[in-house]
Amino acid sequence: MARITKNHSLGKTEAKKRLEQVIPNIANEYSLKYKWVNDYTASFEGSGAKGQFVITENSVEVDISLGFFLKVFEGKITAAISEKLDGVLG
Repeated sequence: MARITKNHSLGKTEAKKRLEQVIPNIANEYSLKYKWVNDYTASFEGSGAKGQFVITENSVEVDISLGFFLKVFEGKITAAISEKLDGVLG
C-alpha cells in the first residue's frame, strides 16, 4: 500500500472544496469510481486499484492499494497524484 501525505493550512472545509475539483479528474484519468463516505473521506475503486482520501484539519492523506499488474507503476501513479494535490492545496 502506498501513502501520500500532503500538509496544508487551509482547514478541512477549504481543503475539501479544493479536492472536490481534483478528485473527479483523478478518478477519470485512472478509470476509478469514487464516492464521499462521510464529510471528509472519499473512497475510490477501480480495476486493480482502491483506496481513500482523508482530509484532516492540516493534511490530506491518500492511501492507495494497487493490484499485481499496477504495482510496477506505483511510483509513477503516486507522483502524478502528489503533483495534482500540490496544485490544489498550494
